Parts: sequence; structure tokens; C-alpha cells
Amino acid sequence: YDVTIFDQASDILQRASNNQEGKIHLGFVYSNDKTMKTGERMMESALRFASYLEYLLDVDEIDWKEWKSEKFRYLVPYDSIVSMDELEDFFSKLQGIYHEFLKEDPSLSYLGERPQSLYRRVPLLSN
Repeated sequence: YDVTIFDQASDILQRASNNQEGKIHLGFVYSNDKTMKTGERMMESALRFASYLEYLLDVDEIDWKEWKSEKFRYLVPYDSIVSMDELEDFFSKLQGIYHEFLKEDPSLSYLGERPQSLYRRVPLLSN
């Protein structure tokens, strides 16, 4: 391929890609998609991302720890469009999809890792 990229910055990862969230989404934010198609597509893409990028850059392995953000928590408002039970059901189904992908292809990982669980419910603390 012959690709020319024009950018205001003099180097990569200096503007929006450096200042925005830049996450490789696993699909958890698409919990209102009852078909699971978006979540499944995002999950597969996320699990293939590291190996594709390493291939394109012609490197054996990228030190993904250097690029990863800290773990975070999703908070679900009481008046959310998706209830807590629906959210947990979606997360559980997505977790199952994750395990199926890993079983089908042992080379897949989420940025070099294959955690047993991708989420856990944390109880809300009250005063």
C-alpha cells in the first residue's frame, strides 16, 4: 500500500490520539444492544488489535503495559436506560463471548493479557 498521512503535528500520538481516551474497547459500553452484535464485534476487534499492530509495525511484541490506562469503574445511575440486572446479564454474555474467542484462537489477547475475568461487580458503599 502507498499511504500518505497529513497531520498538523510533527509526530504521531501528539494530538487527539494522545489527548482523548484512546481505549481499545471490549464492547461493554454497548449494553443496550440486545443482539450482542456490537459487543461481539468490539470484543473480537479488541482481542485481535495487539497482534495486528505488532504485525504492521514488524515487531515481535509491544510492551503494552506502557500504553495501558488504569482500570476503571462504571457507575450505573438509578434511572439508567439499562437496569443493573440487564447490565450484568449483558456483561456475563460478553464474558462468555470472550472465553469462546480465546478457546477458538489461543493467539488472541487483550493487549498481551488473557485475564480470566474482564469485570466484577463492586458493591456501592453507603454512608
